Amino acid sequence: MLAMCLHMYQGEELGMSNVRFDSIHDYQDIEILNAYKELVEEKKVLSEQEFMKGVYSHSRDNARTPMQWDDSNYAGFSTIEPWLALNPYETITYIL
Repeated sequence: MLAMCLHMYQGEELGMSNVRFDSIHDYQDIEILNAYKELVEEKKVLSEQEFMKGVYSHSRDNARTPMQWDDSNYAGFSTIEPWLALNPYETITYIL
C-alpha cells in the first residue's frame, strides 16, 4: 500500500520526444531566450545554428509541450490553441 501511494505521489515519466522548433521565437523558456539574446545577438559568441543545437537538447520547453493524446487538431489536448506549440504527432512510449 505504501509503495502504491509513493508511486502515485511521484508521478509517471513520459517518453515524449524533445521539441525542435524552427525558430528561437517559438520557445517560451525565458532562460533560453535570455541566453540567446546575450550569446548570439549581443556578444556574438555563438551562431544561431550552434545555439539551437543546445536548445534542442536542453530547453525546459521540451518538458512543457502539451500532452499528445491523438492525431487530431491540437493532439486531443485541447479544443483551443495551447500556450506552446505542439511537437509533431507521433506514437509516444509511456514508461511506467
